[in-house]
Amino acid sequence: MEEEFDSGRILVQEPISYSSTDTAHNLYYKLVSEGLKTLPLAIGRALKGYKGTLQHGRPSYFTRDFPEYSEWMEKERYERASHFPTKYPSS
Repeated sequence: MEEEFDSGRILVQEPISYSSTDTAHNLYYKLVSEGLKTLPLAIGRALKGYKGTLQHGRPSYFTRDFPEYSEWMEKERYERASHFPTKYPSS
């Protein structure tokens, strides 16, 4: 554990595929799903003493805030990025 937020070493990191038609909702779902799949591996590595790899570059975070609209952004992409449905699909 580190004192600063998101300053520790990386135990597991996997790529997430995305497309221009993804919404904030389904990207969040993809990230949570991948996190749940990799969590047992991260815990197992930590218990075995694995120290992880150093982070490189500037950290980035997913927030639940709405993105800010600017003139350079296409309206359709902004609406898709801001969309969180109130009800989750059953399948």
